[in-house]
Amino acid sequence: MQNLIPIPLVNKELFDYPAEEQLYSFVTFRLHEEWYGIAVKDVHEVVRVPPLALLPSAPFSIVGLANVRGNLLPVIDPKRILGIPSSPSSAQNRLVVLSAEGVDVGLLTDEVAEMVSVPATQLEPPLATLNMSHLPYLESICRWKDRLMGIFRVHKLMEFKAPLPLAAKEISHEKLE
Repeated sequence: MQNLIPIPLVNKELFDYPAEEQLYSFVTFRLHEEWYGIAVKDVHEVVRVPPLALLPSAPFSIVGLANVRGNLLPVIDPKRILGIPSSPSSAQNRLVVLSAEGVDVGLLTDEVAEMVSVPATQLEPPLATLNMSHLPYLESICRWKDRLMGIFRVHKLMEFKAPLPLAAKEISHEKLE
């Protein structure tokens, strides 16, 4: 009988290397002095901020309606949701048009920087030191260049049920008295 030498069916050397890491792509933007990102899959386009029409009785997070290519979009100001101080309008302001679950809205930003791809291992849960009211809106955080960037949950931004910040509650309460 011959000495049979087993022949491996799989070359193990091919599998000793880690699989290519999954990348997530985000559109990055600034709100006041903080940086955030939105998944590219949820971004339809980025445009200059058109004139906004006031929308009476709108939720606090909605600053108005914008006409973008013939479509009227509600415009969300995430700074109102997060209690970030407002910034004066500038030529850098952009409207990030989001499309999720068949609904389009505009997200008012102070500046749109670029699209970045971040390895999955660099995405971390939001810091425990963050304001607790911000946590439902942030999916994760990551380091990008020399900054810490919060990644928004688009579906939470689009709920239009942002609570009034404490200062706005006090103002509206004073007006009622």
